[in-house]
Amino acid sequence: MKISIIYANAGGGHRSVALSLQEALGRYHPEVSVSVVDIMEEYTPFPMNKFPGLYPTLTRGNGSVWKFLYSITDGKIQAGIVSESWSVMVNHRIRKAVETHSPDLIISVYPLLNRNIGRFLKKRRRRPKFGIMVTDLGTAHYLWFSRHADFYLMPSEMVLRRASMLGVPSHKMRLTGLPVNLAFSEPYDKLRVRKELGLDPDLPTLLLVGGAEGMGPLKKIAEAINDAHPPAQMVVVAGRNDSLKHALQGLDWHMPAKILGFTGEMHKWMKASDLLLSKAGPSTISEAFAVGLPILVTGYLPGQEKANVDFVVSSGAGVMETNPKRIAALVSRLTSDRRAALTRMAENARKAGHPDAAKEAADILVRIASGKTLEPSIGLTFDENSADVSAFR
Repeated sequence: MKISIIYANAGGGHRSVALSLQEALGRYHPEVSVSVVDIMEEYTPFPMNKFPGLYPTLTRGNGSVWKFLYSITDGKIQAGIVSESWSVMVNHRIRKAVETHSPDLIISVYPLLNRNIGRFLKKRRRRPKFGIMVTDLGTAHYLWFSRHADFYLMPSEMVLRRASMLGVPSHKMRLTGLPVNLAFSEPYDKLRVRKELGLDPDLPTLLLVGGAEGMGPLKKIAEAINDAHPPAQMVVVAGRNDSLKHALQGLDWHMPAKILGFTGEMHKWMKASDLLLSKAGPSTISEAFAVGLPILVTGYLPGQEKANVDFVVSSGAGVMETNPKRIAALVSRLTSDRRAALTRMAENARKAGHPDAAKEAADILVRIASGKTLEPSIGLTFDENSADVSAFR
């Protein structure tokens, strides 16, 4: 049995989900041959193959350029025009990808070519099953959806409802949560992990992150919290941003603090922490919720991440604040006294989390690849009269 996972390296989220699926398939279904395919870099022509590399530039600053591109293409007609505009360029490349890997099932975790892949596969007499896993938590762009997809794996009830309103049949959808690395689903003892990482086991722990590249106003937030001197210890992950790491190491710290560069042990640092401070990236949110870690959202990318904030706040597992001084004041309140609010938020994070999402998704993929049908999520409230049933035409 062969399964191909389609992704693109535009931001870290799509790649993270693809690798989490690959890991789960390898552990629980070692008999399956898995290929992870960067469809944009490996199979699309110039200049399309350069688009993922432009993502950091398009999202720079306040994200206004990305917000514009996202909004003007997020509609039934607009998405159709976008996918049709490059169909001549990509159709024969999609054929090459399918023939190269000859999978029994394709699962896409990237939206840009889903409609093109769906239309191409529909014309083949013998074709692999085609599924889509949406990787945004609060909403989903029109380009995610293809009426020729056989099934969808959904990261949240909010996205499942969005898909329903766009006309995706309920029997094609399954709520799994967003897959994360299997290390996040392993049981743990918080105090033991803190000792292992050299942290004070008795102090509330703040984890301030800015993604693999150390993006966002991490230094300003760290300085504001340091000035407020809350009854806590702080871990700051500067990622690959060496200049940020050195600047933070040079601060006059008034509270216990650890400054890290890029780390492959984020699951340990999250398990050791009581509050995550991060922008609203879907994989980061899903990893945190998998270990019951509440979130103080410090920013978001306009477009898809705004709805991720809504997902966090509506779950009762987090709050949002972007001003560094107000962030510091909020952190001080949350870590003082009996920390009842943090405890409540942590419980809600566990309820909203899907720590076994990768295993469940892997099991579903193997089931469908072997010729069985999807068992859809039940209990979906869906008004047929309000659905845009022509969304994918």
